[in-house]
Amino acid sequence: MAIFGKLEIVKKQLSSDKFTKAFDYLENVLKQGTIENERLLSLPLNAFEKVDIDENNFGLEQIYNSKEREKVVFLNLISNT
Repeated sequence: MAIFGKLEIVKKQLSSDKFTKAFDYLENVLKQGTIENERLLSLPLNAFEKVDIDENNFGLEQIYNSKEREKVVFLNLISNT
């Protein structure tokens, strides 16, 4: 499952104990100088590594170039009718 959005908003949307370890891991990945951050930054472009967060969860650390905003197609798949 992939979840997209600003970290603070996603944390509020998924405020449950079962997500605590995942958010702790994510905060460490984003914090400069942590083991998790250094490991991610050491990956070559287009590479990924599976990292166990705990006995039930894992993360895929990956490095890639995203498309330029002008070249992205946004679709609204939600009908307002």
